[in-house]
Amino acid sequence: MSNTTEHLVRGFDNEVKHVHKLSIEMTQLVTRQMAQALQALDEGNEALAEQVISLDENVDQYEVSIDSEVLNILARRNPVASDLRTLLSISKIAVELEKIGNDIVDFAGLVAYLFGPDTSNPNHALLLEISKFGNLVKSMLDRLILVLEKNDIQPAYSLLESERDCQNEFRDGIRQQFDFAIQDARRISRALTLMHMMKVLEGCGEHCCHIAEYMIFMKDSIDIRHGV
Repeated sequence: MSNTTEHLVRGFDNEVKHVHKLSIEMTQLVTRQMAQALQALDEGNEALAEQVISLDENVDQYEVSIDSEVLNILARRNPVASDLRTLLSISKIAVELEKIGNDIVDFAGLVAYLFGPDTSNPNHALLLEISKFGNLVKSMLDRLILVLEKNDIQPAYSLLESERDCQNEFRDGIRQQFDFAIQDARRISRALTLMHMMKVLEGCGEHCCHIAEYMIFMKDSIDIRHGV
């Protein structure tokens, strides 16, 4: 291999590594955002919930940066095979992470509303249920970070294997909120807010599953979306 060719290859590898590094940082940011939103819920901390919302711009910027980097590499390097698969997968992962960031902003906004001056203190037991679901999403994000950092695809497979149990837990929680509301009409408004929070977390879980699918495609060249 000539020095020029070796230099080009090394430059391309560094560009791909940089995009990969950005995807790790974006996943870590969204995970931290989720952790802070749950802390705000546990502490009834409206100000912390507002801080979580303020991080949304940072998440959006990561998606823009990753998209720009990927497009530049595709245009200049014309990658093929595993390199192309990696770049396309990271681009799609960034889109899903941005959606999770949006969901977390919605969740934090609901936390701020729950503990705002115009609402009464919510039922502690019900908040514990929501916190449990939020930590379930947080554990999904932690597993996705492991895949990116350790180059170990197994956590992505295990995440998908537990998907059905997660979905059942979310639906059971929503059903419990509904049952709680119909017992007393005065609880309906509060129960609707809590059900909305659960639906937001359920959406986060679905996006995590999509990311796991893209990671499996990226690492193992297997497309398992829609049961394919």
